[in-house]
Amino acid sequence: QFNFSNMGEMIPGQGYLLKMDEAAELVYTVEDEVAGISTPFIQPSILPIHCNTGANMSLLVLSDMSEGEVGVYSNDILVGSGVIQDGRCGVSVYGDDPTTSRIDGALTAESIEIKFWNGSKLIEPGIEKILGNLKYTTDDFNVVRLLDVKAAPETFGIVSAFPNPFNSYTSITINLKETTRIDFSLFELNGRNVADIASGKIKAGIHTFTLDGSFLASGVYIAQLQSSGKEYKHKLTLIK
Repeated sequence: QFNFSNMGEMIPGQGYLLKMDEAAELVYTVEDEVAGISTPFIQPSILPIHCNTGANMSLLVLSDMSEGEVGVYSNDILVGSGVIQDGRCGVSVYGDDPTTSRIDGALTAESIEIKFWNGSKLIEPGIEKILGNLKYTTDDFNVVRLLDVKAAPETFGIVSAFPNPFNSYTSITINLKETTRIDFSLFELNGRNVADIASGKIKAGIHTFTLDGSFLASGVYIAQLQSSGKEYKHKLTLIK
C-alpha cells in the first residue's frame, strides 16, 4: 500500500512521476501478489467438492507442502475444498443457502477450520493467520499459512471416516497394533447389522476401507470394529 504525499510532474500517457526525498519501503498487499499468479485449477480427488450455494468468501492457503488437499469446515460441515499446487491453494468457502431447509454452508460470523489430508486421514495443522480472522463473511478474503502438517499421535481402532456426513460413499481408516482378526460392520442405531465392511485376519498398520451406502436410507449409523478383544465405534451420518 502506498501513501503518496508528494506528486511530481505529469507525464502524458503514463501518469504522475513520484518524487521521493528519501528511501521508502514499498509494501504490496497480498491480493496484488496473488493476482499475478496463474495456476490451473485442479479438483480434489479425495475430498468432496461443495456445490455452489450462491454465496462464498475466498481463502488462500499457503504451505511448505508442494501438494496435498485441503478441506474447510464450519461446525463439522464441509464448506469448501481445494488442492495445494506449488505451495498454495485457493478455496471458495461457501455460505449457507437460505432457500434450503437444511444448513448447507457456513453462517455469517461463524468460525471456519482448515484440515489437511495426509494420505490416510484428515489432520488439523497449525495455522498462521495472515489476513482475516477465519470467520465466514460473504465476499471476504482470508489468507493463512499451514505451519505443521505432521500427523497426530497414533490412534488405534477406528482413526477416521471421510467424508462424514457422506453421500453414498465414505472411506473409513483403522489402525491395528498387531496382526489380528477383525469384524468390521455397520449398524443402525437399533443394533441391526446393515452392512459388513471387512472381516478376517488383517496385518498390523493402517488400513482404509470404502463403505458403499448407496442402498441405505439417510440417517445415523454406527461403524463398529471388533479387534483383539476390543470394540471400537464411530458415528456416521448418511445424507442423500
